[in-house]
Amino acid sequence: MRKTSFLGFLIVTLFTTTLFSQWSQTNGIKAGYFTSVVSTGSGLIANSGNGTLFEYDGTNWSAGPSTISATSLHNAGNGALVAINYGKIFVSIDNGTSWNERSIPEAVNADPVVKNGKIFVLTASGDSLYQSSDLGTTWNGLQMGKTFQHNGETKNIFMVTHFDVAGDRLFVNAFTDMAPVSFILLESPDLGQTWFVSYLPQSPEQIQLVGAANDLAILCTTEGVYKKTAGNTWSLANSGLPVPATTNLNYFKLKYLNNKFYTIVTGDASGLFRFDGESWVNMNATSYVTDFDLHDGSLVASTSKNIIKLTGNSWTSLSNDLIASTASPIPLNKDVVFSKYGYSLYRTTNGGSSWDSVASAIGNLTFRNNEIFSWNQSGMILSTDLGSTWNPVPNSGIPTDYQSKVGGIAVNGNTIYATFHGTRRRDHLPAVWEQGGVYRSTNNGTSWEPLNSGITHEGGVPAPGSEIYASGSTVIFRSIEGVYTLTNSSWTKVSNSIPAPVYFTSFDVVNDSIFIGSSRGLLLSTNNGSSWLTINHGLQSTNFQFYYLKFFRFMGKQYAFDDQIDVMYKLTDTTWSPVSFNPPSELQIISFAQADNQLYIGTIDRGIWKYTDDPTNVEDENNVPTVFNLEQNFPNPFNPSTTIRFSLLKDGFTTLRIYNILGELKAELLNNDMTAGNHSINFDASSFGSGIYLYTLTSNGNSVTKKMTLLK
Repeated sequence: MRKTSFLGFLIVTLFTTTLFSQWSQTNGIKAGYFTSVVSTGSGLIANSGNGTLFEYDGTNWSAGPSTISATSLHNAGNGALVAINYGKIFVSIDNGTSWNERSIPEAVNADPVVKNGKIFVLTASGDSLYQSSDLGTTWNGLQMGKTFQHNGETKNIFMVTHFDVAGDRLFVNAFTDMAPVSFILLESPDLGQTWFVSYLPQSPEQIQLVGAANDLAILCTTEGVYKKTAGNTWSLANSGLPVPATTNLNYFKLKYLNNKFYTIVTGDASGLFRFDGESWVNMNATSYVTDFDLHDGSLVASTSKNIIKLTGNSWTSLSNDLIASTASPIPLNKDVVFSKYGYSLYRTTNGGSSWDSVASAIGNLTFRNNEIFSWNQSGMILSTDLGSTWNPVPNSGIPTDYQSKVGGIAVNGNTIYATFHGTRRRDHLPAVWEQGGVYRSTNNGTSWEPLNSGITHEGGVPAPGSEIYASGSTVIFRSIEGVYTLTNSSWTKVSNSIPAPVYFTSFDVVNDSIFIGSSRGLLLSTNNGSSWLTINHGLQSTNFQFYYLKFFRFMGKQYAFDDQIDVMYKLTDTTWSPVSFNPPSELQIISFAQADNQLYIGTIDRGIWKYTDDPTNVEDENNVPTVFNLEQNFPNPFNPSTTIRFSLLKDGFTTLRIYNILGELKAELLNNDMTAGNHSINFDASSFGSGIYLYTLTSNGNSVTKKMTLLK
């Protein structure tokens, strides 16, 4: 729901926001979906989903070095760390304090093997292995060979997907010309000098991962987990796994820590498991584990939410201040701000000094005063205590088989609008959506009625990703099929009025105004989509960049942020101008939100930041014009209202009058003393008939007249 107004000007003097304060990062939500964690001896280093590094000194977390980013981290022992970032390799010999890029013969694959101070890398092409015994200073190619013998026949090796090393024993999962199975496990007892087939999968079995340490090797396949000691054959080792191996679990990341193998199991029965030599033991990690290491004799793990440590039989969080990554601020007011990370909801009541978890598995929020509407897997929910508790919203009239498929909620007084995802028929092309659609309740949710008349999607149902907005008499529905406005109980597709072809992704609704960043430029409609204007003037964006504009209101003014060039603009009528309070350029911004005089931004892996402007310091631009001027009204033609801007050189008695084409006076918008400066006034012509009208500005002996067109 949007409650701010746009272009509904009364007589105003233009203002500008001067930078009197700084952007500051709120506490509590700084990073999240961690992909790796390594011990540095005295602390930890973890990296988030976008490669940002974070350091832990045993008590607090801080931003790590900004000179590198990493997709994976590896412990080389004795204070040495290895980082991989999209084909590049970096090494630190001082526990992560400083990093240096190492030159390698070819771009490397995502994950090296780091053991006993040696680094083994597989090239991105999968046809070469290299070894370094001096932490990447020099490299030696291993003798992989391109052929091997099997049953007296010569077979070809085309590509290696993953590998592991134990002493001189080298295991590779290789793509070959063997039939009917293409990928097989090859083993070399002498680091690639000679090869033999170690494991031959049975179709449709697929090798997923191999790990080796000392005389033990572990093989994960889609049909089960196997173990092997040197000189012996492979045998099943599934005991202790959560489900039968035949369910095709996805195993990844095998590590040998403290004389034990550990692996991560994904799927419906995900978890971290330890192999004791005969069976697997569930470590009962509290979140989805992505990586793990030993630190001070204890197991630590990176997860989809935090960094956790195993003490005895219990896991504890080491990262309560690092609990979310892609954080989106949702302010109720200046004192209460919520943040979404995925489907988890956090709340601060002290300006971001601390955050509390208030809900999980929750959708987007819609506010009505201090009430909060949202949804979970059971359907629509309502909180009347700032998110601490939630109760179901009555849903009489909504079919039970899709009450939980909420796409969006909008609230306007006692009227509630909700969209529901339909069910896609998999047997039908093109896609057909059954059930679902838009529903309305006019009694605060007690009962509901379908509201789908005019929706043109095949099957009559909005597709996933539906959004709905309500403010005053304006209700706007957006689906992947287009943009619709509601009149009485029927929808009109207003995006049809945009000249084709047009593709858009950025979108915002501010009262009666609709902003669309499109392939045709930045589009604006001030009449619920009946007509559209291109308002690109002042923007540096290309048509491609218009997709990525983010729109927001702050201090009563309309802004846009171009996250391709990190420039923020303010809109004055149809012209954009850069402003000075742009957020720090290193932030990856995903959202803006305003609460009173505070502007919040959500970022990727850097948490929530806020800008607090002092309203007493919002001063007149003091932009005294150099000429007496009456501008062309905007929009023009218009229906039913338009904005007239004018400039006065000095104070004086001023009139602004509307005449018809015959010269008859129809309205007097101004008849009083005005100060020098730039001004604007809104003209509402709802009671006027279509036609051409004249508007005349007179002040201090100067007069100017222009024409405008009203179309109904």
